[in-house]
Amino acid sequence: MSCRAFWPVLILLALFALLAAAYSAALPAGEGPDEPEHYGYVDALRRGLDPATLAGQERAQPPLYYALAALLTTAVHPPDWERDALPVNAWWGFPAPAQTPDNKNHFLHTAVEAPYRAGFQAARLAATCFGLLAVLGVWLAGREALPPRGARLAALIAAFTPQFIQISAQVSNDSAVAGMSALALWALLRIARRGLTLRRALLTGGLLGLAALTKTSALVLLLAAPLAIWIGRRGARRQWLALAAALFGAAALVGGWWYGRGLLLTGDPFGTAPHAEMPWALAGPADAGALASRLPWTLAGYWANFGWGNIWPGPWYYAGVLIIVLAALRGWWRGRGANRAGGALWLIPAAVLALAFLALLGWMRSFALIDGRLLFPALGAVSLLLAGGLVSPGNARLRPVTAGVTAVFLGGSSVILAGATLYPAFHMTGFLPGGAGLPPLQGEPVRYGAAVRLLGYDFQETIESGTLTEATLCWETLQTPAADLAFAFHIVGAEDALIAARDSHHGLGRYPASTWTPGVIFCDRFALPVAAEVPPAGVFGVEIAVYDPASGERLPALDAEGTPRPDDFVGAVRSAAPVSPPADTPLLEAPYRFGDLAELAAVAVIPGQDALTVRLAWHVLGQTAIDYTIFLHAAPPEGGPPLAQGDRPPSLPTRFWRPGEWVTETLTLPLTEGDYRLLLGLYNPADGARQVVTQGGVRLPDDAVFIAIDADQKTQG
Repeated sequence: MSCRAFWPVLILLALFALLAAAYSAALPAGEGPDEPEHYGYVDALRRGLDPATLAGQERAQPPLYYALAALLTTAVHPPDWERDALPVNAWWGFPAPAQTPDNKNHFLHTAVEAPYRAGFQAARLAATCFGLLAVLGVWLAGREALPPRGARLAALIAAFTPQFIQISAQVSNDSAVAGMSALALWALLRIARRGLTLRRALLTGGLLGLAALTKTSALVLLLAAPLAIWIGRRGARRQWLALAAALFGAAALVGGWWYGRGLLLTGDPFGTAPHAEMPWALAGPADAGALASRLPWTLAGYWANFGWGNIWPGPWYYAGVLIIVLAALRGWWRGRGANRAGGALWLIPAAVLALAFLALLGWMRSFALIDGRLLFPALGAVSLLLAGGLVSPGNARLRPVTAGVTAVFLGGSSVILAGATLYPAFHMTGFLPGGAGLPPLQGEPVRYGAAVRLLGYDFQETIESGTLTEATLCWETLQTPAADLAFAFHIVGAEDALIAARDSHHGLGRYPASTWTPGVIFCDRFALPVAAEVPPAGVFGVEIAVYDPASGERLPALDAEGTPRPDDFVGAVRSAAPVSPPADTPLLEAPYRFGDLAELAAVAVIPGQDALTVRLAWHVLGQTAIDYTIFLHAAPPEGGPPLAQGDRPPSLPTRFWRPGEWVTETLTLPLTEGDYRLLLGLYNPADGARQVVTQGGVRLPDDAVFIAIDADQKTQG
């Protein structure tokens, strides 16, 4: 092999290392799947402790990765790790859209984690080293099964798989199992292609044993070994059987002791018992329907699924991956005749992928997980099969562009996702120096204690049952408080019932108060779920507060002059009124028109023992900023002072009336003696001015609707 053949893969390895470093910088400590438990295992080995003390469900994992990581962390002398060392984000897991940076961080990243960063970086470096081995192993395996350009393409596919880059940039044994499995796959392909010798048997057995020491799922490579031995068998039967025994003996010697230890000490050689104790363990095996519903997410997660599994790229990325996969399948199908000569060799990566997939399905039957990273023992097999299809003779016409397009798409998207998806999920962006770029806001500034000022807000005026409503709060930090404060945005109904509520640390988890710099301006834009059943045509108060989550104590709210506000309510929202007329009230032939605001389209007077009930139905025509009051007077026919009156604002204030809606109102008036008529209208409580009332284009006297009532409390017209 010439030195020139190494240069492309060396460049690829350098690019992978740079990407892993970038992903590690974007991913704060503890924000990879189970990263605190993995780091706990590393630190336990460093300190000579039983991993069970710090590693949680990871305590039964094979030790190879953790031993190397412990060796590297020893060099940086990190402080002793505790299982609750990082403060948990109480609002982690809010079901915001997958690309929305809203409380995607499991932990609050404050000065508390600073002493541990060097230890995490050292342990992550160990993961990156195994990731580099994986890319190298895929390239070596590709050289056994593909032409040079295909081998380079296979290594590129592995190196530019964003999920694999993240796994190689965090504390985890998943890159280790990918790396050792890729090298073991290379060794198996060498046997299948070149025959079984003692040297190859010992090398392959040793690599299979090392793979088994990274993660139990690597045992699928051991199950594929007989196929490679059969394909590459040479000479007498007794000879290759003896060499096969040497291979499995080497694997048992290198890695088998760990599983024997587990069997003797706990009766659990594969270390599944700790996971069965976790909340995600299913009470019984999942059925086929449940597996089928989770499988697309699992396959998508193989390619890209960041953080703790709650950060997904946009559909464009998965569409691009799907095109690459379909192009590879097309190449395999159209080139099936030309590929027949080397078909036996391709059975090995196909078998590894099939076995890994079946093992994953078995795992998913018992655990509510959709982690595509659990397929990484087959990273080499997937990369080889995709590259083999893309450079297949079946893709002869497309072959000049497929490799280039694949490289550009996968490489470019790996960079884009780091900067546009991963980094914003954990790091506050969008600061507004000097308030430049502030969106239009409502309300007056409110200062909360001495810590922070609410510059203003913007929220949806109308809420609907069972939906999400959106809000924006813009803040200016005043000092750095000791506590990591939180804000509360609550929509409150009658008797303090919560119609919608959203609490969070500032920055939606990404800008804890203990990290604030005074004078910083930023906005929180978020969604909050509305209750499933909200009364129609209702008005609800909006409350914004800042408080200490540890004690629940609210900071005092002060106005611009520093005067304490009476409460934390800053405004109101409405629920939509119906857009159809009420079915139980007949409509008037000639409705009464109240200016450009509404038509009074239905009036019903219902007598009672002690009072009259008047039902009104307004068809809204326009909008107003005035909150009108309804007046309802019992006036004698000959005129004079009202015998009784019942003035009050509508249940839905008129400033919340919207065109096209129907607003109903029920009023009561005490019964009085004698004949009288009802006078009905709207007036502005600020100055007493009545809304103009017309019927058929004619203005009514006193801008009032007259309804005649007799002494028997019966409607006359």
